[in-house]
Amino acid sequence: MRPPLPHRRVPRLQRVSRRLSDGRVRYHHYHRITRDPLPEPTDPSFDEAYAVAERKYHERQNGNAEQASGSPRVPGAERSPALSPQVKPPPPTQVDTSDVTAGNTLPIYLTPEELCERWRWRITPETLANHRAMKIGPPYCKFNKIILYRLDLIEQYEEQHLIRPAQSPGGDTKERFHGTKVL
Repeated sequence: MRPPLPHRRVPRLQRVSRRLSDGRVRYHHYHRITRDPLPEPTDPSFDEAYAVAERKYHERQNGNAEQASGSPRVPGAERSPALSPQVKPPPPTQVDTSDVTAGNTLPIYLTPEELCERWRWRITPETLANHRAMKIGPPYCKFNKIILYRLDLIEQYEEQHLIRPAQSPGGDTKERFHGTKVL
């Protein structure tokens, strides 16, 4: 049976129970939005820790509202590094195009969705993922977690799996099926 929560209602308190190896149950408390761990609600330091988590939540909300509205931030009201906006990615590097001008083209890559679109959605990205796991299907490149398919290898794969009808010994296929030669 779960012990009751404090008599007052705490709106953003999340309680997680974890069963220990000896069979006992330990309860952990978190701020529902900021995911900050909190002490037991009966602990004297609970109110202070909850107030800090609420301030952090409201700062994050106000910071997002300011960014969305484009209004300037108040000087001196610096936010903590954990709440600062994402670091800007480095500028794209210049691609060496000397091979392209010499007639050699850089390979073109397709995402799994683009490959499915090329095959008119007769196969889904999930099926491609299953094929990769079973080591079957078209060849692919994996860059960290990104899966890409080289277009030239896809064209070779399609050519290998192209089904050509067999030629009949008499030359005309209609003669085989109808028994009479069609002129």
